[in-house]
Amino acid sequence: MKRIAAIGLLFCLALTACGGQATPDPTAVAQAVAATLTAQAPVVTHDSLTQKLSYGLTREQVLEARKHYVVEVLYFDGTREYGLSSSPTDYVRLRITNGSSVTLPCLTVISKRYNRLGNQVGGSRNPAIPTYNLKPGESAEYDWYTTGRLTDSVTITVEIEHLVPLDSMRFFDELEVEDTCFDVP
Repeated sequence: MKRIAAIGLLFCLALTACGGQATPDPTAVAQAVAATLTAQAPVVTHDSLTQKLSYGLTREQVLEARKHYVVEVLYFDGTREYGLSSSPTDYVRLRITNGSSVTLPCLTVISKRYNRLGNQVGGSRNPAIPTYNLKPGESAEYDWYTTGRLTDSVTITVEIEHLVPLDSMRFFDELEVEDTCFDVP
């Protein structure tokens, strides 16, 4: 008996929520959903490529400079977890060379992980690598703790993406209008 009363109560609540209609009006549902959506991330337009970033370069200049940076993997250890964060990381020793004519505050790279069979099993773009002290023509070695650790990874590649779609620029710290890399001395 209690079960029938509970079902009846749910039915009445559902009818009340739907304005007494058996099925809700699709337009009303669409409006309700639209009202609850949060604001989308700002969209980068072609015009904003020439806007100066917080460190004085435009996005066009940063994209051009990225083409002249070189990243080389010197060592990779995916056999154990590194760091104290809640997200386990792998250790990668990198050599970064600034072949551009400018210094970027940081460099976002993509890591790709491969299993014993050579199949790609994952990848990530985090975290950005600090390069604010790497002047044009200089190279430096850097200990990088990349996110997205996978236990079956045996090799890794680290690449600089030279073609960055406008809608993906928000994932590249050095392309943000505000300095999101870190506190630069």
